[in-house]
Amino acid sequence: MRYGEVLQYYLEKKGISRSELARRVNCSRSQITEYINGDSKEPTLTRAKKIADALEVPFEEMINKIFEE
Repeated sequence: MRYGEVLQYYLEKKGISRSELARRVNCSRSQITEYINGDSKEPTLTRAKKIADALEVPFEEMINKIFEE
């Protein structure tokens, strides 16, 4: 899975909007949308960790999901 697909999966699973996630990680909603759509580079490790924390998902779980088949 791409990072954006994993991010969208957890947003839906947790019932969190893109706007709420953006607020929690102190970035724009459009940046979250770009991650999801693959319109920008994947986030830095620091930002990806903040996103995982904001979603209350272990960072390692999100990373593992990227490499699932």
